[in-house]
Amino acid sequence: MAVHLNNNEVPDLIRRATVPVYGADHDYPLVQDRSGVLVRLGDRHFIFTAAHELEQWLSDDKQLHPECALFVSTTDQAFHERHHRGPETVELQVERLVILDESTIDLAVIEISLETANRLDGEKTFLSPTDMRNLPTPSASGSLLVYGHPFALADAGATGDAIQTVTSPAAWFYTHPLPADVRPNHDPQKQMVFYLPHDQRLMERADDPNEPAKGFSGGGIWYCPHDGGSPLLVGIFVRQCAPQEYLVATRLKCIFDSLAAVYPDIAQDTSPLRTTHT
Repeated sequence: MAVHLNNNEVPDLIRRATVPVYGADHDYPLVQDRSGVLVRLGDRHFIFTAAHELEQWLSDDKQLHPECALFVSTTDQAFHERHHRGPETVELQVERLVILDESTIDLAVIEISLETANRLDGEKTFLSPTDMRNLPTPSASGSLLVYGHPFALADAGATGDAIQTVTSPAAWFYTHPLPADVRPNHDPQKQMVFYLPHDQRLMERADDPNEPAKGFSGGGIWYCPHDGGSPLLVGIFVRQCAPQEYLVATRLKCIFDSLAAVYPDIAQDTSPLRTTHT
């Protein structure tokens, strides 16, 4: 299995539901350090992403720091300077930030305003519950695909450029489940373990094979039926271990069990996602 950069081979829904996520201190410069998946639950709009290292943009109460900002791009390019930004560089109006246990679930759920969602809608797509499914035992009738924006492929631009841009190309690869005992202290109720190809394009520092890349975390694990049916989100990629060639994804059931306690109004809509399918 190899890492691919030709996104024309990826189903449209996967591309449209995935965004590069940027943080900024005092609005500049933008730092792309994770990917995110867009989700709509009832009248609420969310971005699911990895929780680790998000604290650099947060205050002590685990909410966005008033002097920091989060952004996404509707393309693979964003602009550092506010006066250069067009509709592709979207600053998030964060309604609420929910951090699900970083040591286990390792997921951040960013609830965004309707105004922000409207800026994304059209160019991007928010997943509904019907676009997601718990799939602990993937069927032979489909493949598993990982999609995101690894930092290693990003180009933050040069300070001497007249217009400073940061580009965040996407990459993807097929994967397959690995035995739970591959990962020490693995919790199979909350996480899944998958094969990670050893590829320098996933590495933050190509000269250090033990240095995993930023940026890909927060991307989706997708089940793609071989009959051409619509892909289904089955997990969120949160950790990787390059030397041992495995990645860790958080189960959707675990995410929605936790969210139902925080957002009682979406509990009914997500009830099927809190039931394990085989």
